Amino acid sequence: MKSNTSETNEPERLLTVKEAAAFLSLKPRTIYAMVAERRIPYRKAGRLLRFERSELLEWSKEQAAIGGTDAGLRAVVNW
Repeated sequence: MKSNTSETNEPERLLTVKEAAAFLSLKPRTIYAMVAERRIPYRKAGRLLRFERSELLEWSKEQAAIGGTDAGLRAVVNW
């Protein structure tokens, strides 16, 4: 069973573009470009882009395993 960081059944807080960029050590404009190319997992809330931290972490590990070229993923695995 998958668990969140807390022991409650509260849903994970979604990250903004700025927060996702900081999490992945990328610039926000890079995040926007990756969304436009559908290269990164994201959600839309109306016109707003949101990201699940757990999905970004899993995605970054997959990118590292296949030798992804996104250099900003270097620090994410330690989170």
